[in-house]
Amino acid sequence: MNKQVIVSALLAIGFLAGCNNNLTPLSATNDRSSQEAASTAPAVNNSEAQKMLHNIEAALKEHSVDNNVAAKITNQKLPSGLMLDSSQISMILGMAGSALNGAGLGNSNDLSAIIPVLIGGATQGAGNIGLPSSQLSDLLGVIGNGSLSSILNSASGTGSGLPTGLIQTLTGSLFQNLPLAGVTSGNISQVAGSLMSSLTGNLGNTGLGGADLSSIIQSISSGATLGIGKSGFNSSLLNSILGQIGMGSVTGISGINLPGGMNTSMLQTLLSAFTSGSNFGLGQLAGSQVINNSMISTLLGSLTQGQSAALPSTGMNSSQQQMMMMFMQMLLANLGKR
Repeated sequence: MNKQVIVSALLAIGFLAGCNNNLTPLSATNDRSSQEAASTAPAVNNSEAQKMLHNIEAALKEHSVDNNVAAKITNQKLPSGLMLDSSQISMILGMAGSALNGAGLGNSNDLSAIIPVLIGGATQGAGNIGLPSSQLSDLLGVIGNGSLSSILNSASGTGSGLPTGLIQTLTGSLFQNLPLAGVTSGNISQVAGSLMSSLTGNLGNTGLGGADLSSIIQSISSGATLGIGKSGFNSSLLNSILGQIGMGSVTGISGINLPGGMNTSMLQTLLSAFTSGSNFGLGQLAGSQVINNSMISTLLGSLTQGQSAALPSTGMNSSQQQMMMMFMQMLLANLGKR
């Protein structure tokens, strides 16, 4: 019996010794698994093109609803505020991404090249989902504000100052591509005015001070007038559009949330920057087939009339409104002398 026990023990020891030659410690297995997982994990794409797409996606998803909720409001008046289902968001992002990839910019860091292509694709996607014009202007505002946020975030880490040229490119692309979004000559004035109100009114979320806001507003307005001027509309329609853009600038700028609130002096400063930017944008078009030098003062006059018409919405009393209108007329006269 004792011999059998001894033999069994020796066999067991031999078996375990043989296994020890083939077993890997648990810690080594875990390390190897981690290394293999790291080697097979997809690389994160941190290109500026993808960052901008992600910013737009995040902005759109703030206005998303479930598909079943969207189905319940079909053929009914949409509730206040923009509402998008997942398929609509996918349409916009898909066309924006396809446009970038088609231009070889899907992994690019060149924002000056990315912006017009991405905005062109996104606005076409917006037009394909068939929203009414009031909702469409809100949607384009979301796309524009998401893109602006991406531009400002990218510039903040470079220390190169405000990216005013890129902002002009952004708004120029937005307004020039309004027809791609399904906007017609019958509603483009209304859409352009609402879009301008959205773009300027959202600037309170940037955390920038008055001087920086003036620079950004000037770039927004120069880009918008430049984009509209390139759209090929006749002079009558251009005057109508500029009037609505002027109204949108007042409703948007007066609604910017600033520490201590928006006072009359700051409103004058920012509206002055807007009008100066518009003059600069139109000046870049002077001599083109659409706009000649003599038309610029007329178009600026339409913009100023639109601003004056929107002053009651700011809450200013009648005397303050009169002073503001006199200020804008003096500004327009000074611009005309340059």
